Amino acid sequence: MNKLKYDITDIAENTLRGEASVEEIILLSNWIITDRHLNEWVVEEIASQPPVAKGADLDHICQNIVKGNHGKKISLKYFLLTIAALFAGFGIFLVLNIEHHEPEHPLSVRTVGGEKSRIALPDGSSVILNSKTFISYFYDKKSGVRNVKLNGEAWFDVKTDARHPFVVDCDNLKVECRGTEFNVTAYQDDETVTVVLKDGKVNAVSARENIEMRPGMLLNYDRTSGHVDTDMVTASDYCDWRNGEIHCDNITLEALFKRLSRTYGTAINIQTPSLRAERVYGMMLEGDLDHVLDIVCEACEMEYRKEKDNTVYVFKTHTE
Repeated sequence: MNKLKYDITDIAENTLRGEASVEEIILLSNWIITDRHLNEWVVEEIASQPPVAKGADLDHICQNIVKGNHGKKISLKYFLLTIAALFAGFGIFLVLNIEHHEPEHPLSVRTVGGEKSRIALPDGSSVILNSKTFISYFYDKKSGVRNVKLNGEAWFDVKTDARHPFVVDCDNLKVECRGTEFNVTAYQDDETVTVVLKDGKVNAVSARENIEMRPGMLLNYDRTSGHVDTDMVTASDYCDWRNGEIHCDNITLEALFKRLSRTYGTAINIQTPSLRAERVYGMMLEGDLDHVLDIVCEACEMEYRKEKDNTVYVFKTHTE
């Protein structure tokens, strides 16, 4: 076993003893999911252990690995079974439960392409991160301060606290609430920030406006002009990515392929310029990327080519 594997073993042992830092826990989880060689090593180790019992509470098992269980030593066998549960029950969906976070050190979590993460925050709120998302969360129990800086897409389920707002900072737009559920899409390479409110109310605050949103409202903030516009939508369509659904509500192919690129961690390039502005409608389920591309290409009379490095090129089937 090489040095990298020994380093990871040290961090794993710290985790099982309840002595690992938040950063070590996140690093360990990301290593297991994203490092192919480590993935293979873990799978080999899992194969030597008894299988996870059917019907096991995988969510509970996966959360226990990061809760700590201070003062208790857990066996490597239990750790491997926990990782097995993670692979069997959640695939690329990481589950983190951060209960022992020091307030003076913001919690930072990042997902890579093709990965989602569900996090239980110290204030009792929870957040689900979509692919290629970064959040920095600051919480001070004494003062009640609850601030999140977001780059990417996240679903927030905020615990009610009438005295202390929960603030999501997306550069020049801030989303403030005191307890509700909402979705924010704020990738830095997108021209807009989108907020969709499921229920309750939030305030979207920019340099120009302070808009009180109501349930079912969609808000688009233009990063360049600072302009804000709103519409009423079916909120579930904008948050069902949590369940592996891909909704296409009159979006361009360019926007759809950017989303698929983030979802699957694969570069998708449109080679026929006229295709970029073509609009698509409907809903698909995440699954095999080739299957999703087959559906889109058949509907839009396109073809695609996948290279050895998994880069995808999309082009028009015929010249009109």
